[in-house]
Amino acid sequence: MIWNSSHIDPSEVDLWLNHNILEPADIYVADLPMHYIGLVGAGPKGLFALIKFVEAYMMADSIEHVELHWFNTDKTFGTGPYFSKDIPTLFTLHDCIGNISCYSKETSERGMLKTVSLFDWLSEHSRSEDMPKRSDFCSRELFGHYLKDQLHAIIQQCPPSLHIKMLQATVDDVDRRGDNFTLSTNKGAMPFTYESVLIASGHSFSRDSYRDAQSNGSIIMEPYPLEKLDFIPARQEVAVQGIGLSFSDVALYLTEGRGGIFYKQDNEYKYLPSGFEPKLYPFSKRSLPTLPRGIFWEGHQFVPKIMDEVWMDRLRQLGRHLNFKEDILQDWNLECQIAFYEQFPDTNHFSDVEILHLIENYDREQIFSINALIDPLAYSKVPPDSHYQEFIVDLSMYCLQHSKGGELKSPMGAAIGAFREGFYKIIQLHEEIGFDEESQILFLTEWMNYFGHISFGSTRDVNEKLFCLVKDGYINFLFSDTPNVEMADDQFIISNDYISKTFDYLIDSRLTKGDLNKNNNTLLSNLCSKGMISELRLNNCATGKIDLENGKARNAYPNSILYFYGIPANGRSLFNEHLSPNLYDYARNWAQESVARISKKKYVNA
Repeated sequence: MIWNSSHIDPSEVDLWLNHNILEPADIYVADLPMHYIGLVGAGPKGLFALIKFVEAYMMADSIEHVELHWFNTDKTFGTGPYFSKDIPTLFTLHDCIGNISCYSKETSERGMLKTVSLFDWLSEHSRSEDMPKRSDFCSRELFGHYLKDQLHAIIQQCPPSLHIKMLQATVDDVDRRGDNFTLSTNKGAMPFTYESVLIASGHSFSRDSYRDAQSNGSIIMEPYPLEKLDFIPARQEVAVQGIGLSFSDVALYLTEGRGGIFYKQDNEYKYLPSGFEPKLYPFSKRSLPTLPRGIFWEGHQFVPKIMDEVWMDRLRQLGRHLNFKEDILQDWNLECQIAFYEQFPDTNHFSDVEILHLIENYDREQIFSINALIDPLAYSKVPPDSHYQEFIVDLSMYCLQHSKGGELKSPMGAAIGAFREGFYKIIQLHEEIGFDEESQILFLTEWMNYFGHISFGSTRDVNEKLFCLVKDGYINFLFSDTPNVEMADDQFIISNDYISKTFDYLIDSRLTKGDLNKNNNTLLSNLCSKGMISELRLNNCATGKIDLENGKARNAYPNSILYFYGIPANGRSLFNEHLSPNLYDYARNWAQESVARISKKKYVNA
C-alpha cells in the first residue's frame, strides 16, 4: 500500500510552523547573557542536526541560556521543498516506511527525547481501516507531515533555557571573529556572534552547462520545482538529460501529473493518456533506467556472506591504500553471483558448494555477474546499433520478473541487495583506509554512478509505471551510447555514432554536484576564499569537495567549530544523500562539541 495525507487526521502543525517562522529583523541581541549557535539548512538533515543538538543540550549538566538560529531559504522548515505539503501525492518515498526514522538508534535507545519512527507515527495517526505494514510506502508529502510533526514535538521538549529561532533567510557568507563566527544573509548581516555553525544546505549548487540556451526558454536547467515543466506543450518531443531519480519525477509529472491515469490489469500497469503528454527521449552516460529499489529494513535485508567483518579486517590489515580491482572487485562480484543463484529458480535448491562450483565452471560469458548489473548491453551481447528501445523493454521485463519477491526471495532482488550492502562496506573502507590513485579515479568517475542506478533507484511501483510508459511510447530510449549535444538555431541536436535527432526542448534532470573548483555555491566559495575550508585531495586527485574530519572543516583554525552535514559533506564519506540519521552522523559530533564548548565558556555576547 502507498499511504498519503488523506489517510491521516488533519493537523494544525502548519499553522504553528507559519506562526513561528521569523524574519532576521524580528530578533535582537538578548538583554540577558546568551550563547548563539547557527544552523544553516532546514531540510531533513537540518532537522536531524537540530534533534542532536537538543539532545546534547539536555544531557549537559550546567548550561545557561542558548539561542539556536536555524536558517532556511523558504518556509519549508523540517522538510525542505522535496517533502513539502505542496508535492503531489503521486510522488512517493523511495524507501519503505519500515526503514525510516528521523531519530538515530543512539537517540532512540538513550531515551532523553520522546522518539517515534515513521512506521509507528503512521500507525498512531492513521484513520484508515487498514493497518500499516513495514513493507508499505508513502507519499513524500506524507513524510513531510511526519517530519513537521517531529519538529513540533522536539521544540515542545526543549527546556526553557534553549530557544530555537526559525529564520527565513539565505546565509551567503560566514566570517571569523576569533574562534567564533558572524553570519551574513540575503537580508543583511546578523548582529550576533555564533560560537558554532553547522551547514546542512542540501542540493544548493548552480550549473553552468547550456547557459547560452537558457534565454530562449527551450531548456530547463534542473527540474525542480516541477512546475517549471508546465510550459512544455502537449505531444512535443523533448530530450531529457539524466536518467536517475529526478527523471522518474519528470516522467510522472508530465504524464500522470497532466491527468493521465495508471490502472492495473492482470497485475500489470496500463496507462490511459490525457492527451497532454509530451514524448520523452532520455539519455545519459549509461543511457539505462534505474533498477527497482529493494524493499528492506533492519532485520529484513540481504546479509553479505563474503564481504563480512572478517573480510573487512583482512583488508584493514594490509597496511596500504587499497586497489579496487585487485583487492575488492572480485569478492564483490562473487557476493552478487552467490546472491543471484541462491534465489534463481533452477539453482535455489543448490548447496553453497554447488553454487560455488557452478560459478567457477560455467561459461564465463553466460554466467550471471556484476557486469550484468553495470553494463547489461555488453553482457547481453546486443549490438549498440540495434533497436535500443526493444532492448530496454526486454531488460525491464526481465528485471521486474526476477525481482518480484524482493531481495530475500528473488534473484535480481538478491543481487541488487548484495550490490548495495557490498557498496556500504566499500565506502567504509574508502573512508577508513583509502584507495590508491588509479582506484580513486575509477571509483569516483564510474562506480559511484553505478551505485545509485543499481541499488538506489525508484520503487518497484514507479519502475512499473515507467516501464508502462516505455512500452506505450511516451518514453523512448534511442541512444545506446553516450550522445553528444549540440545547439543550433535554438534547437538541440542529440547524436552518437548510430543515430541523431533534433529537439526544440531539453530538460536537464541531473542534480548538480558541489565542486569548489567550479564556484557553484556562493556560501562555500566565500568560505574557501577566506581559507575557512579547503579542497579535499585524495592521492593527488582533485575532488572539488571540502576537506573534513568527521564533518568538521580542516583548516588553520582548529578551535573553531564549523561543521558540514549531508550533501555538503560528501568527500571522504561518499554517500551522504540518504534519509538515515545513522550513517555519517556528523551532526552528533557537532552537537557534542558545541555543547561542551558552551558549558565551560563565558558568554561571548554578554
